[in-house]
Amino acid sequence: MSDENKAADEAAAKAAQEKAAADEKARVEGLTLEQLQKENATLRYENAERRVETDKAAKAAAERADAQKAADDKVAAEKGEFKTLYEKLKAEQEGSAGKVTAMAETLNKMLEVETANIPEAFRGLIPAGDVMAALDWIATAKATKLFETPGGPGVRTTGEHRDNSISRQDFDKKTPEAKQKHLAGGGKIHD
Repeated sequence: MSDENKAADEAAAKAAQEKAAADEKARVEGLTLEQLQKENATLRYENAERRVETDKAAKAAAERADAQKAADDKVAAEKGEFKTLYEKLKAEQEGSAGKVTAMAETLNKMLEVETANIPEAFRGLIPAGDVMAALDWIATAKATKLFETPGGPGVRTTGEHRDNSISRQDFDKKTPEAKQKHLAGGGKIHD
């Protein structure tokens, strides 16, 4: 919009205000005292209504501001609680990580000790890469007494002849499970 158009618009607005003021002045000058008092009372009444509306609006705005502040305070408090909880859980997690590391080291030491006590011929059978699986395998092998005889039950080791035969009388004294194990291991019965 050009400066000329602005100036023309401002002049027109000013002229309209002056005309409205002149018309109002002429209207008021033509009123009687009684009419002026009546109009004054009407204006006072309208002004009082506006004050009540303004007071209600101000009170509502203050209530909204208070509610917003309360909500902001609640969010801030929750953030503080969450931060505290986060810090607590983080500390617990760090403590747990230390315990897990210590347990892993202990399990590795146990595996080293257990592996050292196993005959060389069996060490290649131990599962590699998983300490827990290796320890579990060793515990199972010990429970089945795999390491008690050289090479295991019924297995011949190099350079050694193992006679795995028993007398019929000794065989008959065994439990059915022991008899089955003896025969499954290549054992023989002699008279």
